[in-house]
Amino acid sequence: MTAGIEGRVRLNIQSDAWLVVRALTGTLCMFVTFHGGYSGYAMDFRVNPIVTILYCDAQALSIFVFLFARTRREEAALQTTLALVYLTVYSMLNWRTCAALGYCGTVASTVMETLRTRTVEAAIAIVVLTLVAAALERSGRTSPPRS
Repeated sequence: MTAGIEGRVRLNIQSDAWLVVRALTGTLCMFVTFHGGYSGYAMDFRVNPIVTILYCDAQALSIFVFLFARTRREEAALQTTLALVYLTVYSMLNWRTCAALGYCGTVASTVMETLRTRTVEAAIAIVVLTLVAAALERSGRTSPPRS
């Protein structure tokens, strides 16, 4: 009798944790996507338009991956790809700016400074939270409903 109750309590805790992780992931995806939309509105696309478009799109696609990915594995792979593309093109844009103004150190220092921005941190957190949600789904006996 108590083993059945323990199992249900553990499943409820896992389901609740899964819901909290997914809600936090969705909130961060919206933040990153809205920042991408704002960036698209505020950016100057005349200088290096391909990198600038990738910069905006890598952010803007985050919520769509969250909503429409079929599996957590697929979502994690796509969010990881978006985060890496975003970090790369954001670092390229930062390098372009600091090179034009003459205060660049090294490429690594520019990438490290880029890693400290809120949107890059949010993109990395999305990847981590997606992996946590996938682990919670695998550890449960029954999968929580797909969001």
